[in-house]
Amino acid sequence: FFNQITWKNVTQLICVSPQMQRFAISKNNEISDKSICIYNYVKSPMFQDLEKTEDSHFNIGIMGILPRCKRLDIAIDIIQHLRTINNKYKLYVLGKTYKDDVIARWKTGTELAFHININTKIKELQLENHIIFEPYTEHPETWLQKIGFILSVSDIEGSHQAVAESMATGTIPCIYGGALRDYKLD
Repeated sequence: FFNQITWKNVTQLICVSPQMQRFAISKNNEISDKSICIYNYVKSPMFQDLEKTEDSHFNIGIMGILPRCKRLDIAIDIIQHLRTINNKYKLYVLGKTYKDDVIARWKTGTELAFHININTKIKELQLENHIIFEPYTEHPETWLQKIGFILSVSDIEGSHQAVAESMATGTIPCIYGGALRDYKLD
């Protein structure tokens, strides 16, 4: 849709992260003077003062796995490795799967093949009891009580909301890929 916009009629483009702003400018350099970044807001009070479960330090979370650029394959590699250290580690996957979603592109072609391969890999590695898929919730703060570490391994990400919300609960972020541009170590 980006190419369908009549940019001379746009007075300002608001982006939710520097990465999205860079992406927009890369598509149309004329909008660089019209674009600003306003980060998504995290309602931090609803995430604070929530006690972690006793076993949260063995629970790794990932929020949202569609489309394939969210890199569930990397998360599976991580949990597979962690299980060689301690068999108590589990990966909790929050959100819709390709089976739930209504977007047609995720039900055909490379998106479908990716997720079918993921399911095959989980079975071949015997990780069915260590990777738990849970449906989307309007209250991720409750889900985050059992999560000790949150993964952000996407190639591309809009605002890395999961990282911000997770940190507000005391969950430790593990960032790889696209989020490294927006979350710096300093």
